[in-house]
Amino acid sequence: MKNWTWQQWTALGIIAAVIIAAIVLHLVQPNVSYAFFEIGALVMFGIGVVTGYLLKKKNIVNEQK
Repeated sequence: MKNWTWQQWTALGIIAAVIIAAIVLHLVQPNVSYAFFEIGALVMFGIGVVTGYLLKKKNIVNEQK
């Protein structure tokens, strides 16, 4: 993690903010269904993981040293 770029740190911050927002929304109003938000976040995370894997597999994402 010490060699991450600012884009990677920003992405990590956004992921953390989304997770915290989902937890806060669930705790603040548990009677209101935020299932759509939570399921959407999980689907988008899954799409991001698969996309990153495929880009790395096809050598589109190159590491610079």
